[in-house]
Amino acid sequence: MRNYKAIIYDIDGTVLNTLNMNMYPLMKIIKEETGEDWTFEQVLKFAAYPGMKVMEELGVSDQEKTYARWVKYVNEYEAGATLYDGFDKVFETFDQKIIQAVVSAKTTKQYEIDFVDKGLDKYMEVAILADDTIQHKPDPEPIYECLRRLNIEAKDAIYIGDAYSDYLASQNAGIDFGYAKWGSVSSEGIIDPTYVFETPLELLQLGLSNQRINEIKIVMSDIDGTLLNSDEIVTQKTLEAIHLLKEKGYLFGLATGRPIGSVEALAKKWGVEQDLDIVLGLNGGHMKDYALNKEEKFYTIDGELIHMVVDHFKGYPVNFGVYVEDYLAVMYDDALAVRLADSDGISYKVVDFNQIYKEPQSKLIVICDPKDMKDVSQHGALLTHPDFKSLQAGKIEYEYMHPLLSKSFALEKMSEWHGVTMKQILAFGDADNDADMIRDAGIGVAMANGSDKTRYFADYITGDHNEDGIGEFLTQVFFRR
Repeated sequence: MRNYKAIIYDIDGTVLNTLNMNMYPLMKIIKEETGEDWTFEQVLKFAAYPGMKVMEELGVSDQEKTYARWVKYVNEYEAGATLYDGFDKVFETFDQKIIQAVVSAKTTKQYEIDFVDKGLDKYMEVAILADDTIQHKPDPEPIYECLRRLNIEAKDAIYIGDAYSDYLASQNAGIDFGYAKWGSVSSEGIIDPTYVFETPLELLQLGLSNQRINEIKIVMSDIDGTLLNSDEIVTQKTLEAIHLLKEKGYLFGLATGRPIGSVEALAKKWGVEQDLDIVLGLNGGHMKDYALNKEEKFYTIDGELIHMVVDHFKGYPVNFGVYVEDYLAVMYDDALAVRLADSDGISYKVVDFNQIYKEPQSKLIVICDPKDMKDVSQHGALLTHPDFKSLQAGKIEYEYMHPLLSKSFALEKMSEWHGVTMKQILAFGDADNDADMIRDAGIGVAMANGSDKTRYFADYITGDHNEDGIGEFLTQVFFRR
């Protein structure tokens, strides 16, 4: 697909499901004007028409007055307009990356009720409505006006619509047309559109050119909050998509804050054991490549710095943990230690941290209850030192590690091992410790449940980890290019 500077949307039947709220009031208008009872199926033929065109077709005596009454009934319709599923992710993904705008036959008042009141206008650079031009779709004037205000040439924009009038307007304006099939009541007359989109989420392909997707050689995924759902299993749809990755010759790996021993212990349970080529553990501190039979460890944090962090959290309801060989070493035997060890699939031992302070460690985990994480992360961020950095790594983990250690660092090393570039890596993640990986990978995909920081850097925001997010992206975007 081409890379566009701007995406312009129709509203009714494209962004918003307004079919019922428009057609049922129209049936009421027809009854009042003609005394006839039309069925829903009979009025559907008007669904793709601009409002005044409907009045013309009906032959009402006072078209403007009747149209105003129809608008009043539409605005009073109890169910109102609803956003088509997926558009929240579309708008958020494109926000600040691609210019978004609206060209619609709606009046300003309708736009305020259906669009502004839903908070959707914040994503739009420009909105061209019925009041802004003399001519209306299928005349190209509204699209021309939008392009003029955006200072964008026709070749750099695409118009997304569901109706024949949208198609004609784009043709007349010399702009590419994306057919929003999900909201269309008829495809009659829409001949060879530039693209056909079955669902709103497929629009996200416009932000990822075929060239970028075709460059990908390796797919990496975070584990917690990304690969695993809330029950700590991999959904069937995601598993099938990962299996297909392998069949198509891609390398697949996991990048996690967990120790590699945890991943190896649980990979079979998750169903990815046979598909796993690479594991980047401890946020990049330990790398293991099964395809190359290669393993290496990197940066550690000094034990005395760990002591400093422990002192910093005196009085807070937390536990502390470090990964030692194949187990989790903790300061206290409590429910937090049990929860983290169970999640990692490894055992834990209570140890004397005075011994921990004597040796460099891969990282320190401040373990807390999820309800305390906000306070813990805010307090943790107050402690700074040139020889460590800290961040929230999961629901119960706030971590301190070497400042040069990151998943992005590990991706760089891994790409060197395989003779590829970062542009050839696709990465999935959710938490702050994934943000740099999402930012630096060729294609970075954030989960809908991801942190603000990670979603900000993402090229694409996919579904929640409980809603087949990875599988959704791979099947609807990656494999369908």
